Formats: sequence, structure tokens, C-alpha cells
Amino acid sequence: MDHESYFNTTVIGKIAGDSGIEVESIIRIISTLQQIPSELISDPVLLGITQLTIELEQVYMPINKKSIYKEPHTWSDAIQRQRIPSQLINAFSRYSKDNIETTSKSKKTMACLLWITDMQLVEMEALLMQHSRDNSAAGAIRAIVSRVCDVLPIVAGITEIIKPEINLSERIPKILLRLELGIPSSIIELAKVLRKTLNRGEYLELLKREIMNIDHFSSTDEQILLEIFSSDKVEEIRFKIEQNIHEQSTTIDIPEIPLYEE
Repeated sequence: MDHESYFNTTVIGKIAGDSGIEVESIIRIISTLQQIPSELISDPVLLGITQLTIELEQVYMPINKKSIYKEPHTWSDAIQRQRIPSQLINAFSRYSKDNIETTSKSKKTMACLLWITDMQLVEMEALLMQHSRDNSAAGAIRAIVSRVCDVLPIVAGITEIIKPEINLSERIPKILLRLELGIPSSIIELAKVLRKTLNRGEYLELLKREIMNIDHFSSTDEQILLEIFSSDKVEEIRFKIEQNIHEQSTTIDIPEIPLYEE
């Protein structure tokens, strides 16, 4: 309320209203961000903060509830190796009703981080389900990543308001694309052009052959490409690349507006 007794919407309040996520989620995000030094706000930290929300709590991740010590230790140790600061690790506990929920937050964070490596899905499932008899986690991984993609831009928007010295305008589109496609950073330049033209397996196959950008693809022998793709797919990829090159070459620089002369 201002000095004239009118209610004004704060920027964070507007983000909360426009986003459609729970108010409790916004409170948790803000409270945790205020405790973490700006220099520690890495991409893994931003992904971890999404796990504090009610929206991510509602997404299922298989956990062996009988594993009181081994599974909690596995994922607690794993996120610490990712340089997740103690303030966020403490928040995992603070916003959980029990140790299972705390472990779930750590495990979901690691699921997201594994998804954007070059690890094959079957290896990922084996790692995530090492404490359970069931080894199926593909559906859970995809559901978690999908919801994170919804929540991450909200976390980023709040981060830039609370910590104006942080600029996420380049980092967030990059991490969102990697989450969408399930790819490591090393092949992101090619992914920016091809996006969903290729699936995760195809991107990882290119990566294995060190075909990581447009120049690499264009200079790769046709026979090598045909070992990965059909001839129609190769043509589609080449068309996308040529289209991108054309768009880049025809980009018009916006001129400055001249000042009025007396």
C-alpha cells in the first residue's frame, strides 16, 4: 500500500500472479535465494531451487523408503559433489516433512543434471535406481525435467530481482534447451539450430563422433552421416543448417535513432 492508501503490485508479486505457481513455492524460492551468495548461484543451484517448490514435490520419483541410510547418503553426497551450497542443502530439509522428501529433492536434482550429460538413459536408470529392485525411471526423469522447464524461468526471474547483479538472460535459454533435448553443453551450438529435428539419442550419437557444430556436420563424410540417419533425415538437417546460415547472413543491424538537430 502506498502513501495514498492504494495497493500496488510488487514485481515479485506480479511474477507470482502471472506464473500460476503456489505462493508457498514463491516464498521458499525467495527465502532460499536470500541466503545464497550471488557467486554461488550456478546452473545446478538454480535446478536445485526448483525442487523446493510445491509443483516439483508433486512429481513422482521412485525411492526405496526402506533404505534409511544408503539412499539418502548417496544423493546427499552426489549433490555436494556438484558444489551445491549448504544453504540449499539445508533448505531441502527445511521444506520437507521427512527424510524421504529431503532425499527426493536431492535425487530429482541429480536426475536433471544426469539428463543433460552424455549418459545413456539405461545407465541413468541404473544409477538412479541402484537402491531399488525396480530399474525403471525413464518416465519419472522425463516428468521431472518437464516440470522443471516450467518452473525454472520463474526461479530465474526472481533471482534477477533479488540479485540484480546476476544476469541470466543467456544462461537460462541454454539450460532450458539442454533440458528439453537432454544434451550436454558441448553440442549446444548444433542444438540451437536443429532443436527437436533430432532426438536425444541422435545428438549423443553425433557427440560420440565429435560432430558438435554446424562446421563439423557440414564437413562430415556423407557415409558417416548415413550410418546415423536416413538419407531423408540428412537432407532435412542440411536444409535446417542452410536456412540458419541464410537467416544469419540476412540479419539487419538496427541503426541508432539520430538525435534531433536544431
